[in-house]
Formats: sequence, structure tokens, C-alpha cells
Amino acid sequence: MSLVEKLVHAARTGLRVVARAQTIGVRGALFSPDGHVLLVRHTYQPGWMLPGGGISPGETPETAFRREMQEETGLTVNGDLTLLGVYHSIQRGLDDYVVFYVARNVPGTPCPSDPLEIREAAWFSPDRLPEGTTPGTLARLDEIAGRGPVRQTW
Repeated sequence: MSLVEKLVHAARTGLRVVARAQTIGVRGALFSPDGHVLLVRHTYQPGWMLPGGGISPGETPETAFRREMQEETGLTVNGDLTLLGVYHSIQRGLDDYVVFYVARNVPGTPCPSDPLEIREAAWFSPDRLPEGTTPGTLARLDEIAGRGPVRQTW
């Protein structure tokens, strides 16, 4: 992450903390037809994670999910979605709510549309995740696989 990217991200985060803003976003697990999961690396924070983003005014969570997947991964999610849960996240002093979906049988090669936001996107076997996979990502994949209860916090 460049210094400029870090400063922009810190400024946005700082404004939200000072304003005590609550946000609502979407995030999700995309699974390929062969069972691989898609992870992304952002330019402004470390680690491999599940793709997602904010819900725009007037947008439903499902519409936002499909849009964010297209923007962050270059993949179109046309099939049915499963709502895994709605999570509360208070990381880094922020007060966020995350609507989390699972999409299966999503074909294609990831190609993020915004290189200033997404550094890399790739499919991984759930049994061979990359080093640096975030704790929240690991917890959600455990929940999807039935290895733990669905929690209310990220």
C-alpha cells in the first residue's frame, strides 16, 4: 500500500469515527463450480479477505452485493444467493453492519475493475488458503462449512 493510499484510507476512517457514523455493507463468499472460494487483497489494508463493500442509498443489500462482486472481482453473480447472516463489526473504532451472502457455482476468472482498491483477486481451495487470510474470513468460511455457529459479530 502506498503512502497516499494509507493516508486516504486513514482520513476516511477518521471522519467516520469522529462522526460516529454507522455504515451498512455487504460481503460474501463466491464459490466456483469446483468449490474454490474467491478472495481479494485490498490496496488499503493487509490480508486476503472475502470481497464486499458499501450499500448505496436506495440500493437493496442483494443489488449492492451483485454490484460489489462485479466491481471488486469482475465476476457477474447471476444465480441464487444464500443469506448467511447480518454481522456487527466494531473494528478500528468503526460501527459497521455487514450483510453476508454465499453464492455458489460462480464461473469465471477474476479481474478487478478498480486497481486502486483491489490489488489482487484469486480462487483458492478452502483447504489451502493463502497466508495472511484474515480472521473474519476464516470464521465465515468455518460457519459456511458448518464447523462453527453463525455469530453475530464479525
